[in-house]
Amino acid sequence: MMCINKQLPSFLALLCLLVSAALTAQVTTCQVVDENGEPVPFVNVYAPASQAGLVTDVDGYFDLFEKFAIEDTLRFSCLSYDDRYLASNDLEPGANCRVTLRSDAIELQNIVVQDERLEFIDSTVGHSEELPLAFYDFRAPGAENGVLVDMDRPMLIDKVDIQFGPVTVDTTVLELNFYEVGEDGQPARYLQNKRIIHQVLGPKLHGAIYSIDLTDERVRTEGPILITLRTLSVADDGQGKLFVGAKMDSDQGLFRTADNEGWEDPGIHPLIEATVRVIE
Repeated sequence: MMCINKQLPSFLALLCLLVSAALTAQVTTCQVVDENGEPVPFVNVYAPASQAGLVTDVDGYFDLFEKFAIEDTLRFSCLSYDDRYLASNDLEPGANCRVTLRSDAIELQNIVVQDERLEFIDSTVGHSEELPLAFYDFRAPGAENGVLVDMDRPMLIDKVDIQFGPVTVDTTVLELNFYEVGEDGQPARYLQNKRIIHQVLGPKLHGAIYSIDLTDERVRTEGPILITLRTLSVADDGQGKLFVGAKMDSDQGLFRTADNEGWEDPGIHPLIEATVRVIE
C-alpha cells in the first residue's frame, strides 16, 4: 500500500500533462461569423503568398494550421461580404477565435425606370453535346469549374443543368456562380447578389442531369459570362465524374481551386447547360 501511495503523485502529474497536451492539440480552429455573430459557411480562406487555400465548413469553422504558415496573410472572401485580410499570427486558435465579415450591401441613391418592354425567347447555351466522362475531385472543396457563354444580346437565366456521369457519389454541396467577363477575358464581378447553394443527394448524382431552377433569382446579363460549378463539401465516395461537353456558344472553359487565386483553362470542360431567355 505504501508503494502505491508513493507512485500516485507521479501518476497524477503525468495524467495532467497528457490532458493538457490533448486539449492544446484539439483547439486549432477559428470561426468566421457575420456582424450578428452568426456563422458564415463556405468562406474562401486564401493565402496569396503561399498559394494555399481552403473553404470553411457549414458552421464557418476552419483549421488554422491545416495549410497556412504562421507568417501568411489570409484573405477571407465570400459573396455578399467585403473581403477581409488578416495575418495568421494575429489569430489565436481556440473557443474565442472569430473572424467577422461585414456585409457589402450598397444603398441605392436613385432608381431609373425605363418605359421599355423586352420580348424574350427561350434558348439553350453552354455545352450541349455529350462527350466522354471527366473526373472532378469532390474531395477538394473549393474547386470551381465552368464554361464561358458569349451572347451578344441581353438574357435572363432560368435554369442550369449539370450532367453527372454513371458513378455513385454520396451527398455533396454545390455552389453555382455567374461572373461578368472583363475586357481581358478574365472573370470579374459576380452577377448574382446572393449565394446559390444546393445540397445534392447521392442518388441524384448517379448518371443523371441535375437541374437548378433560377427563375426566382432573376440573373440577367448583357454580355459574355462565366457559369461555374463549385464543390463546397467532401463527398464520402471521393472522386466524382461529370460529363465533358462539346463547345457551343463558347470557345473555352475556366478552372480554379481553393489553392490558386487565378483562373486556368482545364483543357476539358464540364457539361453545363443554361436555359435562358434572350431578346428576339
